[in-house]
Amino acid sequence: MKEVGDTSILSELYLYWDTKRAGREMPARTDVDPIDIPLLLPYITLVERETDGAFRYRLMGTAVSRQLGRDLTGQRVGFHVRPAAYGKKMAEIYEAVFSSHRPLFTSGEYKSAYGTIHVTCRLTAPLSRNGDVAMAIAARIARSAPSIATSADWTLDAVGEVLSVTPVATIDELERLCQEWTQRYAN
Repeated sequence: MKEVGDTSILSELYLYWDTKRAGREMPARTDVDPIDIPLLLPYITLVERETDGAFRYRLMGTAVSRQLGRDLTGQRVGFHVRPAAYGKKMAEIYEAVFSSHRPLFTSGEYKSAYGTIHVTCRLTAPLSRNGDVAMAIAARIARSAPSIATSADWTLDAVGEVLSVTPVATIDELERLCQEWTQRYAN
């Protein structure tokens, strides 16, 4: 399997997020400065909640866009996947981050129409505006068959599934989850 990024990206995002929150429940969106995290930017996604409760990709890093075969910036979360239950589950993950004010580690997989598998793991953490969750910042890495990694828009025919959703309270917990994920998908 071809790997795009490694799990240290998730750890780096957690450490940055934890430092920026400076003892608060979560950092403010204005605390996050792209200049601070240039090596993470290709793997970062920003998601915001709209007034109707739906979630929208505000920004999608170039590595994530390459992994998915297209840039989803400006699109609603879940519109690009099937079955519809998977898109709903993706939105539920963001809802959990927004309502719990805690980071989540998630893993999932896509099975392409050709039977190849694309596995992912992600850390999603809340960012505030005036004390309320205003946005989520996520880092995503993936492993996939090389034929998927270079195909444009391969997700249109892929079937997705959320495999795990785990709250993260410490860097040690996150690193344990990342290690388990790495061992599971070592091939």
